[in-house]
Amino acid sequence: MHWGRIRNDKKWNFQILNEDEWAPTGHDYDFQSVMHYSSKNFASDGVGPTMTKKMNGVDTGEAIKAQRDRPSTIDIQQVRILFFGH
Repeated sequence: MHWGRIRNDKKWNFQILNEDEWAPTGHDYDFQSVMHYSSKNFASDGVGPTMTKKMNGVDTGEAIKAQRDRPSTIDIQQVRILFFGH
């Protein structure tokens, strides 16, 4: 997250959940999730990036791209685990 690049009135969109609010499903972070914002969303300058990928703890500078075509495979797996237990 590049907090200084996010509009102040939109920072609430990136709140970090407390441990008791989060239900882990055993999946790694899903960059293809339909729920993922684009790096341009909420940018204070309208361009961004507000978020870039990290690999092994190092910022790659690669902007994160949203996809809105369909839920990712991991999205579907997580819904099944959270709502159906498998």
